[in-house]
Amino acid sequence: MTAICQKKNKGMRAWLRKNAVGYAFLMPFLVLFAIFVIVPVGVAMYYSLTNYNMIQAPKFVGLSNYAQLILDDDVFLISLKNTLLLAVVTGPLGYFASFLMAWIITLVKKGRGFFSMAFYAPSLTSGVAMSTIWLILRRPLRLHQQPAPALRHHHGADSVDEGCGLRPAGHHDYHHLDEYGQRLPVLPRGLPEH
Repeated sequence: MTAICQKKNKGMRAWLRKNAVGYAFLMPFLVLFAIFVIVPVGVAMYYSLTNYNMIQAPKFVGLSNYAQLILDDDVFLISLKNTLLLAVVTGPLGYFASFLMAWIITLVKKGRGFFSMAFYAPSLTSGVAMSTIWLILRRPLRLHQQPAPALRHHHGADSVDEGCGLRPAGHHDYHHLDEYGQRLPVLPRGLPEH
C-alpha cells in the first residue's frame, strides 16, 4: 500500500515540476476571472432568487421572480422572442457570409492580400477606434466650430482685444456641444459666425 502511495506522490511531483511554470502564468488570469466574472455571476444568481431593493436586506423568494418574469411580463416575452429570432437569423447568416467571403478570397488571384485585409480588418480593429474614425469622417466641417487658433489664422489676427469685452485669443469656453456630443469652443464675441 505504501509503495502505491509513494509511486503516486512521485508521479504528482513530476507532473507539478513539469507544469508549475505554466500554472503560475495562468494564475493571475484565473484570479481576475474569478473576481470579476465568477463571483459577480454567483452573486447575481443569488440576488435573482431574492426580493432586494438595495435599501432593505434581501428576502429569499425562490423562483417566484422567474415565474413572474415569464408569466406576467409581456415585454420580457417580446424581448426574448426578438433575441431568439436575432440569434437564429444572424448566427447562420453570419457563418454563411463568412464562408462565402473566404471562398471569394480563395478564388481571387490578383489582389488577394488587399481583399483579405479588407474583409478581416474590421474584426481586428477595435470598435472604439472604428467609431472614432467614422465620427471624424461623418462630422461636417463648419468654420464656426473650429478652435480659436484656426479662426485667428482665418481672420489674420494674432490676438483678440480684451477691451471690447472679448476674451484673449487662446481662451476657450467649452460649454456648447455639437450634435455628436463633443464640446465646442465658443467664438469670441465680435467675430462673425459664418
